[in-house]
Amino acid sequence: YELGRSLLFKVAKVDPSAFDDLADAIADEKEGYANGIIQQINDALARALNFPRWWAQDREFRLMVSPREHEIVFTIRDRTGTDYSFAERSFGLRFFLSYYVQLLAHQPPSDGKSEILLMDEPDAYLSSQGQQDLLRILEAFALPEERNRQDQVVYVTHSPFLINRNAGERIRVLDK
Repeated sequence: YELGRSLLFKVAKVDPSAFDDLADAIADEKEGYANGIIQQINDALARALNFPRWWAQDREFRLMVSPREHEIVFTIRDRTGTDYSFAERSFGLRFFLSYYVQLLAHQPPSDGKSEILLMDEPDAYLSSQGQQDLLRILEAFALPEERNRQDQVVYVTHSPFLINRNAGERIRVLDK
């Protein structure tokens, strides 16, 4: 629930009043107006998430909201044009989305201090391509374009796909 709120309000910057307007439009059976609000929310999500940049496996991938009787649900549309619930998608995709949204919603400290993100096997459930996509997101988090600071991302992995071979100086190997 909190991840969804962060996605809509912090990341996509959807005005919370849009949901009140949507509820009113649905109650008043103003289907066109309700669809317009849903489209605006989905457009904001698409702009904020910019999946074609980060999810190489499917450049048409979209995370959207869809109205149900008395609720709004997140759905996933892929290159087939089919809408899926999260339960119908892989654990890898769900983990990828949760990491990505949490990193986008993260607010760095106001004092400008650097941070360290620690992760234990973030490659779990991800395909080799998904791991490479995650690697690009983690690198963008550690070395953001719009900030004058650098953070560190430290993770444990057994996967060669979650290692940037162009940055060998970053790799540490531990043996017992």
